[in-house]
Amino acid sequence: MNLTVLLHRNEFFRRHSSEVINLLERAIRRWLEASDLEEKKQLLCVSYVIRSAMTDLTIDMAYLVGGPDWGRSAAVEIRKFVYTEPFEDYLQEHS
Repeated sequence: MNLTVLLHRNEFFRRHSSEVINLLERAIRRWLEASDLEEKKQLLCVSYVIRSAMTDLTIDMAYLVGGPDWGRSAAVEIRKFVYTEPFEDYLQEHS
């Protein structure tokens, strides 16, 4: 309910809504594409990368919040935090 009803009340969303909506749409498409590849057991190295669409979304938000310099430094920390699953474990899970 919060997403559909209260999102428009969020100051950050109101200020950046056109960018945020586009970013969300792209992230959802990538997530679905990764799921399709995983289901077919195809191009798992690609699905592993595009599965990180939500990570990209978080990084894009950091750029919106803090500008290019802060966004770039935040990106490294965000990726270190998110990519804790070794690729080998991912492959084993989806093979």
